[in-house]
Amino acid sequence: MKDNISKIRTEILVLLGNKCCRCGFSDIRILQIDHVNNSGGKERERFKGKLQYYKYILDKVKNGSKDYQILCPNCNWLKRFDK
Repeated sequence: MKDNISKIRTEILVLLGNKCCRCGFSDIRILQIDHVNNSGGKERERFKGKLQYYKYILDKVKNGSKDYQILCPNCNWLKRFDK
């Protein structure tokens, strides 16, 4: 199951540009999938596990959704702080 999650996460990262959209950092080990409109908490509640959740995100991204972006941890925290 962990391999499936990793493969799906990697596919999402590739589709979203494989680097932080703010600073360009590209170490995929720590890049984070960010919800552009800060709706991640509510969205995650709908799913039992990470695999289902990542499949949902992958499907949305493949269908052209602009609800997600990639941020490095520093830029993600700065985004939260700036809110």
